[in-house]
Amino acid sequence: MQNPSFAMPPANHHAMLAHFMSRTLANMPAPVAMTPARAQEIRYRCKQCDGHIADLLELRAACDPLDPQNKAPEYNLKLMKAKAIRSLIYWQLFRINDLPTEILSLILRDVVWSGTVPEAGITNRLHITWVSKRWREVAINDSTLWSAIWFRDQPPHERSFCWFDRAGKATLDIRVAEPRGGQWTGPQMEVFLDRVFVKLEQIRSLIVVVDNWPPALVVLDKIQDYSTRRTFGLLERFELHRNGSPYVWIGAGYEPDRHRDPMRLFGGAILPALKSITINGVHIDWNRSPLSNLSRLDIRRIPLEMSPTLPRFREILQNCPNLIRLSLDGAGPVWSPTLAAAFPPVVLPSLRHLVIGDYSLQYAMYVATQISAPNIRELTLMNLVGEDYAPFFTLMTGAFPEVRLLTVQNVECVAVPASRAVMVKWLKSMPKMAFFRMANLKINFLQLFLADGEDPNSGIVRWEANTIIPPRQTIAPNLLYLEVYASDPALVVSLVLARKAIGAPFRKVFVDHNLIAKFTPEQSKAVTADGTPVFILPAPVQTIEEVELMAD
Repeated sequence: MQNPSFAMPPANHHAMLAHFMSRTLANMPAPVAMTPARAQEIRYRCKQCDGHIADLLELRAACDPLDPQNKAPEYNLKLMKAKAIRSLIYWQLFRINDLPTEILSLILRDVVWSGTVPEAGITNRLHITWVSKRWREVAINDSTLWSAIWFRDQPPHERSFCWFDRAGKATLDIRVAEPRGGQWTGPQMEVFLDRVFVKLEQIRSLIVVVDNWPPALVVLDKIQDYSTRRTFGLLERFELHRNGSPYVWIGAGYEPDRHRDPMRLFGGAILPALKSITINGVHIDWNRSPLSNLSRLDIRRIPLEMSPTLPRFREILQNCPNLIRLSLDGAGPVWSPTLAAAFPPVVLPSLRHLVIGDYSLQYAMYVATQISAPNIRELTLMNLVGEDYAPFFTLMTGAFPEVRLLTVQNVECVAVPASRAVMVKWLKSMPKMAFFRMANLKINFLQLFLADGEDPNSGIVRWEANTIIPPRQTIAPNLLYLEVYASDPALVVSLVLARKAIGAPFRKVFVDHNLIAKFTPEQSKAVTADGTPVFILPAPVQTIEEVELMAD
C-alpha cells in the first residue's frame, strides 16, 4: 500500500493546480485547425509525458519518509505539474468531436438540461456555442436545443427571439417574466404576443409572470382572440401569474375594460392536449372557460366575488376525474355554506398532491367538506394563522391516510390542551408520513412531533435534552427526512436533537442555502454532532427521497 503521506496533496493543492493550469494555458499558442500531422504530434507528446510521469512515480516510491532529505513533497509537486501539462496537451485532440453529429447533439442536450435552476439552461446554451466552431454549428442547427425560451431580457428581446428563430418548427416551451430593470406594459405585451403567436400551433407550454394588471389582461385578451381564429393544438400547460397587489386593480382603464367583464379562457375553445392550468391573481369567466380533463389545477389569490360558484367549482372537479394535483391558495368557490351542506364531497381518487393555503377557519372547513381524496401522497398547508384551526384539523383527521410528504408553512398551533390533542390526533392519522418540510413554524407546532400519542398533553415535553422523555407512542414513527426553509435555526437544531432523544432520529436533513448562512458555528456543530447528514439545497428542488416516496 502506498504511504499515506505520499498520497496526501498539500493543503493549497487545488489553488496551486488552478493557478498553474491557467498560467500554462495562457502561454500556449492559439489553437489551429487539426490536421493528421498535428494529431500525431500531440499523441507523441502525450507519450513523452506518460514516460515522465512514470519516472516521477518511481522516484517518489523510492523515497524514505523518515529521511530528513525526503524529496517526496518535491516529486508530488512535479507530478501535479506533469499531469496538468499532459491534460492540457491531450485536450487539444478534443476527441469528443470524433463522435457522429447525432451523438454529439444528444450529449449537448443532456448538458443544457442538466441544470437544477432555469438560469442554468440559459447559460449552458450560451457556453456551448462558445466552445468551438463545430459545437456552435451542431448547437445552432439543433432546433430542440432552443425550444425552451425564457423571455426576460429587455424589449425588443433580441437574444430570446434569436433563440425563438433557431427553434424552427420544434415544439416550444415559453416562459415570460418581467424584464430585468423594468416591467411589462400593456402595449409591449400586445406586440410581443403577436410575434410569439406566429408559432402558436407549436407552443406546448406558456407561462407568463407579470406584476401589473395591463399585461395580464392583454394575455387573456390575446389568447381569447387568437383562439377564435387558430388553435393552440399542442398546448399542454398554461400559467398566468399576476404577482402584484392588491387583488382589485386601481389605475388607468384598459380598453376594453376586461377586469369588470371576465374573459373566457381560450375563447371557450376546448383544447384536447391541455392538462395543466394555473390562474394566479387574475380572474376569468369560470362558467364559459374550458376546465375539464385536467391533471393539474392551480388557482391562487382570487377574491370571492370573482370566484366560481360552488356548483361550478364542483363541476370543474367532477369533470377532471384524473386530477393529480390541486392547489387552492387564497382561492376557491364562492361562499355558500347553506348550499354546501346539501352536497356530498366530490371524490377525487387520482389526486396525489393537495395544497390548501391562506384560508380563514370557516372557509377552510367549507372547502374541506367538498373534497374527498383518500389517496393523497403529498399534503401542503400554508398560512393558516390568527385563529384556532382545531376544528379544521378535526375534519382533516383520517382523511389522508396515504400521506408520505407533509409541507407546513406558517401554520399556528395554539397552546390549548384540547386543540393540541386534536392536532396530535391529526398527525397520528398519517402514519406513513416520511418527509416533513417546514417553514416559519413556532415551537408549539414543532412540539407536536415530540408528543406522546397515548396522552398528547402529558407527552408535550420541554426542549432541553436532559428533560426529554421517550413517549409510549411516537408521533410520525416513519418520519425520516426533514427539509427546512425560513426557520429559526435554534428550533431546527432542537427538533433534530429532540427526535433523536426520543428514539426517532432523522435520516437526512435538508436546509435551504439562505437559511444555512444564519446558523452559528455552534448550531451547525450541534445539528451534525450525532452524525445526522445535513444537505444544503442551492434552490427549491425535488430530492431523490421525495421522488422515491411518491413512487412508492
